[in-house]
Amino acid sequence: MIDDVAAALKQKDYKSAARHLKPLLHKCPGDPWVQLYLAQLHEASGKANQAEQVYLRLLKRTEAAKVVSQARLGLDRLKADAQAKRQEAIAQASADSSNTGNAFLVIEPIQGEARKPAAQAFAKIIGLDPYTAQLQLPSRGWKFYRIGKLAELQVYGEELLAAGIPAFWAGLDAMKAIRVFRVDYIQAVTPHQVTVICHTPEGQSGTLTFDWSEVPQVVKGALPIFEEVVDLDAFQKLKRKRQTQDYLQVYDIHLPGRNCLLRLCDRTYRFQQGVSFESNTGAAGAQPSAAQSSVRIRWNHLVQSIDRHIPAASVRRTDFNSFANTAIDLLDLVEPFDANVEVLRREPSQWDRAFHLYSCIAFLYQSK
Repeated sequence: MIDDVAAALKQKDYKSAARHLKPLLHKCPGDPWVQLYLAQLHEASGKANQAEQVYLRLLKRTEAAKVVSQARLGLDRLKADAQAKRQEAIAQASADSSNTGNAFLVIEPIQGEARKPAAQAFAKIIGLDPYTAQLQLPSRGWKFYRIGKLAELQVYGEELLAAGIPAFWAGLDAMKAIRVFRVDYIQAVTPHQVTVICHTPEGQSGTLTFDWSEVPQVVKGALPIFEEVVDLDAFQKLKRKRQTQDYLQVYDIHLPGRNCLLRLCDRTYRFQQGVSFESNTGAAGAQPSAAQSSVRIRWNHLVQSIDRHIPAASVRRTDFNSFANTAIDLLDLVEPFDANVEVLRREPSQWDRAFHLYSCIAFLYQSK
């Protein structure tokens, strides 16, 4: 009967092969040839995952040289077939005029028992060994994983999602289309509405009024400010090194209905104008007391007040630093874009670009 299965598979008569194979699976399920033909039947029926599992099991458990050789050939066919399907999917995605340009692929955190099966699926899709794949999967914040063509990353992202790995991709053009208004100060606040004085990156000033209910998300970040300092090394010789001297506080308010975000920065916000958040009155133009004169105290009051007005259901993203640690080294590969962060630096910092990228990716993620 085993010869009947082989003959049916050779003739591509998969219905007969399944009929002949069924009693053999009950009678001698551990026979390596029975398992090999089962894997080949799965493969021919388009059940790639089941076929792969049987082939891998055969490689681990059988010593029959011919069976091992056939199992390896089967795995090679499955790999080649998956690659061909991926290239076809990329070609189809590339044909869509909306899938042009460069993009970013972001992987969301995976925790607990879900990590092991996710790592196995990730290894298969990306082409890594399971141990390395598990190390590359994030466990806390978003991971900025790859830069490439939008059509290609869309296909990889869809494969990851299908395998249960949360992923998100966004195009650089979509990111650049988000308008950024840098807030000079808040002119007026009510329980339902706020008016801000702001300006565009080109320097054009204006007034913008919006309802708090329009805000589904805010993003906070602390960007390091570096200074060159002189220190003594182990041999008591002077040397220059770069140290973090302070942090720039940035707060983004997202308005997806208007395809824009409002960016507040503690170094450029005009605390002497507009609403004073240091007092409980909220009166425009009120001056803070001497005890509350520091920028940090004023900034904390400002952020706390905005947080109280933001709807409770809004997302508050505060894990920028974990994202930045995965993105900094890759940003040199990204085509230039304006960070839209107003801070006087001795030289441009990738931290500014990383925050703008993070906020825009969060904007697009929330709007999808």
